[in-house]
Amino acid sequence: MKFEGVKISDLKAGEVINGIYLLKSVELKISSTKKTYLDIVFADGTGSIQAKWWDAGETELSSLLPYKLYYVNARVDMWKETPQLTLNKVKIADDEDQKLIGEFVPTAPVPPEEMIGEIYSYAAKIKNTEIRSVVMKLLDDKEERLMYYPAAKSLHHAMKSGLLYHIMRMLRLGEAIAGVYEGINTDLLFAGIIIHDLAKIGELVSNELGMAEYSKEGQFLGHIVMGVEELDRAGA
Repeated sequence: MKFEGVKISDLKAGEVINGIYLLKSVELKISSTKKTYLDIVFADGTGSIQAKWWDAGETELSSLLPYKLYYVNARVDMWKETPQLTLNKVKIADDEDQKLIGEFVPTAPVPPEEMIGEIYSYAAKIKNTEIRSVVMKLLDDKEERLMYYPAAKSLHHAMKSGLLYHIMRMLRLGEAIAGVYEGINTDLLFAGIIIHDLAKIGELVSNELGMAEYSKEGQFLGHIVMGVEELDRAGA
């Protein structure tokens, strides 16, 4: 990499920093003083941060491309006890640095191959053949996209392979609880955990970097309704 700046996890309030970050999203807004500004979210492999480009308008908005790396000069401020950047300068990174974009994507701490294998192992523990068959079908249909899909756009596990990580951790928790409380139906427990968020694949549209936006269907229906419909089709 030609340029290495301050990582998001190392930002300290009051500092003026130079960094290289992935632009996740940008939106044109109007301030309380009726001036336009850009509300931006930057990310790197250590986290994400909100940024403000004050007095920027349509021209500046059109110059910024989501899912590209940018060189950023900014002041680190605190807003409601949360760090945010006030931009001084922003410039798109050169082609050499753009090739390393994968290093700037927040990613689940466990390899996706390990997580999908563990999830399939829990599915195999389901004794009821009909339930197991439905769960396996849904997993098989979504396995390829599960490898990189986030669990959310911006809330919990909003990272590459975050959906796998969320399901795997819930399965471990569910198994631990079942070991304490007698009488829990682990077939329904494991099946419910595995399929409860699978319709996030459809509610969200994600690229292979785990950067997601809501689909039209996702905005109108949501993953709960979409999941019920998928379950109905899988069990038909």
